[in-house]
Amino acid sequence: MHSSFRYLLPALLLCGPLSAQADNVLNGDFWIIHHQGKLSANELFVADGDPAHIFERSGGVQSLGVYQVYENAGKATLTSYDVEVDCARNRVRIKDAQDFHGLTVSWTAVKVSHAWQEKPSGWLAQSRVFVCKPSERASNSMRPMGRMSIPQMINESQASFNALGRVQVKAEVLKKIDEAFDRMAKQ
Repeated sequence: MHSSFRYLLPALLLCGPLSAQADNVLNGDFWIIHHQGKLSANELFVADGDPAHIFERSGGVQSLGVYQVYENAGKATLTSYDVEVDCARNRVRIKDAQDFHGLTVSWTAVKVSHAWQEKPSGWLAQSRVFVCKPSERASNSMRPMGRMSIPQMINESQASFNALGRVQVKAEVLKKIDEAFDRMAKQ
């Protein structure tokens, strides 16, 4: 399997003595483009919007890195996707994907379909909007995280999970209260 330097960038940032030097040099412009999951099992999809990290490929196709960061400790730390977007034809596909396991500092290839998606999942559709309609990012619930390194992005994502967890706990409590009132009204 052939990987571009950009695709190996997270490994360089997360491994060994290079991380301290790389924090100052190799930064991305990260945006949360999609969220899915539930309490204690949330996932954030974070796109690197740095123009220097979005590559032009043949046929007008653009390639960017999208990272799926997991809250659940039983999973990989993140999955790194090489996503290709064809704005002219309104299509998107995954070119390559790898899981990064922070505890063992290792990468594992992930099997993905390389076909252009006819009905892309939410995060892939958001990836297409992110590249093709940058002026609509805020109106599509995309939130900028800022310029930072990959380790900083992971830490920021974990902080987002903590804040999201508080909101989800409150929502669950309110749901149970509403259900209790509904039961009382029927009696």
